[in-house]
Amino acid sequence: MEIGKKEQSSMHTDFSNLDAMIEENFNEGNIGYLYNRLDEEVRNDNVTRARYLIEKANLDVGYPGILDGAIMDNHMEMTTMLIEHGADVKKCTRNLAPVLVNVCMAYGTKEGNPNYTDMIELLLKNGATLFYDGKDYGKCLCDDSKPPQFLCSPEARELLAKYLPDKQNRYCDIENGKKLWRPHPHSLAERLEEAKRICTQRNDRPPQDRGRDKGRER
Repeated sequence: MEIGKKEQSSMHTDFSNLDAMIEENFNEGNIGYLYNRLDEEVRNDNVTRARYLIEKANLDVGYPGILDGAIMDNHMEMTTMLIEHGADVKKCTRNLAPVLVNVCMAYGTKEGNPNYTDMIELLLKNGATLFYDGKDYGKCLCDDSKPPQFLCSPEARELLAKYLPDKQNRYCDIENGKKLWRPHPHSLAERLEEAKRICTQRNDRPPQDRGRDKGRER
């Protein structure tokens, strides 16, 4: 595996100043300052220094805002390192929504938005979800219009359809041959509309396919 220039240079980093800073703030009980320094290293994408701070000072990567900063700044290597050190991608962020919701909304359809495709896939592969504490936040990704206008890109919806577990993934649209996630219907009217849509899809398919569906439902 080839090591990038950034990582090569960081391998020779002198950590003596970090050691002195860690010891001084531990002795004075300034743990909050250490987390502020970690947040700064994360935002600046200094992976080696952030890792050293976490391991040397035994910092909790679940501290509010640490993982959020790496994800929303689209720092792939930093996010991977934090996950390896125990960061929970299922937790809510500072604005009380699952981080997956935030990054999907950030990767919207407006020109100039960062491409979060790899980040979304990384989070989903590590168990990120649209649910938190029993609440479904999928509705945050579309508005109330009929049909709904999605606040995330087709690429994000395709990844959600691919990786989310079945209970969050059974409601999908097929567009241009691609399976795209759509939110779970909550109200009775939405569930009836969803049932009609599924029946229509099944009736449009060959009889042998509809027979396989019946076999799975038994």
